[in-house]
Amino acid sequence: MKLKLNFLPYFSFIPKKLNTNSIIFKIIKVFFIAILLSNSIYLSFFENIFTQTISPFLAIWGLVLLLKSKNSKQYFWIGFFVGILWFWWIGLSSIYFNLNYLVPIIPIIIGFIYGLLFRLCYLLKFDFLRLCGIFCISFIHPLGFDWLNWGIFTVYGFFDPSYRG
Repeated sequence: MKLKLNFLPYFSFIPKKLNTNSIIFKIIKVFFIAILLSNSIYLSFFENIFTQTISPFLAIWGLVLLLKSKNSKQYFWIGFFVGILWFWWIGLSSIYFNLNYLVPIIPIIIGFIYGLLFRLCYLLKFDFLRLCGIFCISFIHPLGFDWLNWGIFTVYGFFDPSYRG
């Protein structure tokens, strides 16, 4: 005899018929991957052992999901959101030159630039080459500053980012 629990209240936050081809789902998916790639920046505000433990693994999961992306549009939008999440603060410097209207425009331009760089990495045929291309993006230094440093994945975790081997 089965026990039926029909009296329990139940509400699902996930719709039963989730359409994976909808535009909203695809935007949420690429934004989630960009959040995973940017988690080490934002989880560093919460200095506890749990965030230090989980942060590098979330970043690795983000890289795996990035490599599993199916088309160049997803690479572009992941790069766009990574560019915005990592470099939104650059637009704030325009306030000091009385160019307040450029504050939202500069991160969008930077997002498009990094979106194009990520889309160029998609042109590489094999996943290993794509991963190498994504890591080679960190060697592009506009204005003499190391903008996209993938070593930040391990800074707030248990892994030591050093060249000791």
